[in-house]
Amino acid sequence: MASVRPPDVPIRLARVGDEAGIARLRVHSWQSTYHGIRPDEALCDLNEEERRQQWADALQSIHKTPGKKVIFVAVEDDEIIGFVCGGKARKEKLKDPDAFDAELYAIYVESTAQGKGIGAELFQSLKTWLAKHNFNNMFLWAFADNPFLHFYPRMGGVITPEQYINESLGVPLKIISYAWYDLDKEVL
Repeated sequence: MASVRPPDVPIRLARVGDEAGIARLRVHSWQSTYHGIRPDEALCDLNEEERRQQWADALQSIHKTPGKKVIFVAVEDDEIIGFVCGGKARKEKLKDPDAFDAELYAIYVESTAQGKGIGAELFQSLKTWLAKHNFNNMFLWAFADNPFLHFYPRMGGVITPEQYINESLGVPLKIISYAWYDLDKEVL
């Protein structure tokens, strides 16, 4: 798949100071993507300041323990318009905890920037970083009714039998998994 990302949208490693932009994008993406799918009160309760602190902690953690987790951002006009975060697999919900060594934790692109290849470039940046840091495979969790699930098969992901029910937003939500069994395999 050829990238159609405009050359003036750089993708770089996230750094301390990016946490506010990442938090803003994460909150706004959830509110726009899941409006009408998730309870409105749960979406309205999302707090940029709380998320900012979580991302600040994540960025600090990355600098303290390099090689375990990474965040890449896409920046346009000094605004973060996309990000991807991934690293060592969180295995507590996997039926086979040894199945995967890496996990894509989050990937979001501003709605006005979607369809330009930015998500694919962010994904490829993460995949390349993981392979360089000796991770062999990767999975992710996603809401089963996420309207953007089509992205993962386009990036080479295959749906797995792994799933669970998440009730943290006040309603039972089906969570499914996609996997990449060989990070060295070229996708783009």
